[in-house]
Amino acid sequence: MSYKDFFGENRPTPSKKRDEPNVTPLSPPKFDTTPVVEKYDVMAFQGFSSGRPLLLEKPTKYVDRIVNSMKQIIAIPENDQHGGVEGRVYLSPIFTLPVALLHEGDKIGNETVNRYPYLHFPSNHVWDADEISLDEYLLAIEYMFVIHDVAQEDTAGNLLTYGVDGDYTMDDDAWKTACEWSREISKPLSDLNRGRLLGFAINSQSEREVDTVANLFDLWGEEREPQQILSDAQNAAGDVEDLYDMVFSIPFEPFH
Repeated sequence: MSYKDFFGENRPTPSKKRDEPNVTPLSPPKFDTTPVVEKYDVMAFQGFSSGRPLLLEKPTKYVDRIVNSMKQIIAIPENDQHGGVEGRVYLSPIFTLPVALLHEGDKIGNETVNRYPYLHFPSNHVWDADEISLDEYLLAIEYMFVIHDVAQEDTAGNLLTYGVDGDYTMDDDAWKTACEWSREISKPLSDLNRGRLLGFAINSQSEREVDTVANLFDLWGEEREPQQILSDAQNAAGDVEDLYDMVFSIPFEPFH
């Protein structure tokens, strides 16, 4: 059974009218609850996004996107013992944007890429594994960045942002709301993205895609049968859509 057969006819890629922006226009952030940004020039981190917020693409394209994005961010030391860029990337079925797992001695490539939003986290809400999973923490950050127009994705695969400089804090009540949203969406989003990866691999009839998704599933401890993964993905789509529409302006296309 192909991906297309299982999920039905694919809908066309959202098209835009002439001069119509791909995303809601960005506006300067509000300083009381969002990161301090010194410049209002919009930066485009090209190829950092799948083009569909929260959703993953073909397995090989996904892995290549994350690795290639980090190659633009991290300057690997000459005496590296941590596996190069590949040893510093975070692959997740829940948080889909590039984030670096830095080691001591690692440096960011230059001042421009140092403004990449997901290199900076709120000083008053540091990650605590006893309180929230890393995936849910990163999703909460994404929620805050999008809601407050600090960073958004477009359909061309770019992350558009004003950039983030240095330390910042987030309003406690706003952060609580972000965490509630991330906790609610994380499980169905994980199911949906695993189904997307598997569906793309099956539909491609490519050994490389199948091997890549098998490696990802092994990394994530996935033990369900393929048909169950696809079924769970289909069931999860509605739950993800309701929460997605609270945050993102790009149309939700879970099976495209």
